Amino acid sequence: MISVLASGWFWREAERLDQARFSAAVTSLVEQLDSRTERYAEQLERLGEWTENRPDISAAGWNELVKKLEPQSNLPAFVELTYATNTLMPSRAAIEKAQRSKPLLSFLESPRLEVAHRWISGTTLTSDDTQQWLHTSPVKACWWATASGRPSSSPRRLVPHAHADPTPAVSLFVPVFATDFLELNEFKPENSRQLRHHRFQGLVIGTISWKGFLETALPLANEQVDFDAFADADGPAKIRPEAWMGASSGNCRVFAQGFNPRFQTIHKWPFFRNQWQLVFYTTQRFDQHSTRYRAWFALAGGMMISTVMAGAMAVQLRARLRQEVVSRELQSTVQELEATRRERERLSHDLHDGTIQALYALQLGLSRAADQAAETSPSLGIRLTEYRRNLTTIIGELRGHIVRRDPDEGPQTDLAGLLTALVERMRCTTETGLFTEVSHDAAELLTSEQSVHWANLAHEALSNALRHSEARRITVALRNTGSHVTMEIRDDGNGFDPTALPRTGVGLLSMKKRAASTGGTFELESLAGIGTRVSVTVPVTREPRSQLET
Repeated sequence: MISVLASGWFWREAERLDQARFSAAVTSLVEQLDSRTERYAEQLERLGEWTENRPDISAAGWNELVKKLEPQSNLPAFVELTYATNTLMPSRAAIEKAQRSKPLLSFLESPRLEVAHRWISGTTLTSDDTQQWLHTSPVKACWWATASGRPSSSPRRLVPHAHADPTPAVSLFVPVFATDFLELNEFKPENSRQLRHHRFQGLVIGTISWKGFLETALPLANEQVDFDAFADADGPAKIRPEAWMGASSGNCRVFAQGFNPRFQTIHKWPFFRNQWQLVFYTTQRFDQHSTRYRAWFALAGGMMISTVMAGAMAVQLRARLRQEVVSRELQSTVQELEATRRERERLSHDLHDGTIQALYALQLGLSRAADQAAETSPSLGIRLTEYRRNLTTIIGELRGHIVRRDPDEGPQTDLAGLLTALVERMRCTTETGLFTEVSHDAAELLTSEQSVHWANLAHEALSNALRHSEARRITVALRNTGSHVTMEIRDDGNGFDPTALPRTGVGLLSMKKRAASTGGTFELESLAGIGTRVSVTVPVTREPRSQLET
């Protein structure tokens, strides 16, 4: 009896472990698919940005953009890259005239896209094929994504090949709007929706072979768990043969007669503003690696042997289950770290190629202006030279953040010094009196992370006061009250009604978030004609930094 009970318990535990193995495999496959789709979207968005910055693209210019993208290595699953232009986009002058004369822009007729440039790989698609496909009703419904250009996906598409059957594919659409879209939208924000139709410049299309995508997203096939994908033309995909993303001449295992896997689940997968269905199921290899059959050996071994074996296998099962959990958590952590690293590298490249280059150009302009002004107005030349030095310091700090790989690199930040330097740097740019009341003892009680956030918060508050308050005197204070450390930026300017501030203000929201991330309390007080006070307070929870270092 004990042997029978032990064997039954072992069978149930083995079943639970197999279910956990199946769930872990499904999670891993979905995460790999998500990671690869994001990679393809980033590359296609780059092509969309290049295209938007160069509205009139020649054939040579298109070839140059494709060469920069290197689709053969960066996007091996792409079989087609196309740029289609909107031939019905009205001129800017016509839109400005309509905005001045009408309360709301009228909706235009449906845009007419003409294929302008293409790149293909391993397909016999022609420009006419793509042109005709673009203007089918289900595909036209996918043109419009957000104004920021995030891609949307098309319905299932069969792509012809010269020496093979047509292969299922799906296209990603990145809408390209005229560069003056945001500028015109500010003219009459209520026209935003209609303006997207008026300034729809064209469409960047990237067609992905599903087979090629799987070969790059899942280079090592999972022999124990497999899946089939389904994508419909409209709305959430339905599990039917017409929506299957497998080989056009093959047979879908989900619909095969006698298909009865041990475990099966349906996963709804969002694929760029479309919803697919992924049917995951186990294979024969999965059952071969199952431990449930060992229960029969325990039952045949007798009462004593059965009891011992069941106990040992129970320990083994629990250990393996724990190992699966730890492995899944470790894999998730590694993927998050890798995603963070890629995002930091992308931001570093964007800052280096865009912001720093613009600052360099501004620095050269200031240098020339300072040299010219020194001959006619020495005082103006001195001030321009000081501006140039401040800009050089800012460029150096920004380059230091880009080059630094480890967030802990660099010297410990001293908030007292940062605030003093900030006031000194801004003092030469304004006639307003800038003063500091900074306590070095208070700065010693803050961590490096708190100091960095507070310095940025002070910069934002001081900039707002200089730009909007028309104050005669602005004071930046940092003090220690014994139980709390408080930083305060106050002015004697015009003041305002804090309740009337727009809820979408980025600066105020940023200051609140910075204060909250340091464990502090943010306050904003202002009275018309009296002035404004911005403060952040944090309780003292540590010894001074100098004592901690010793």
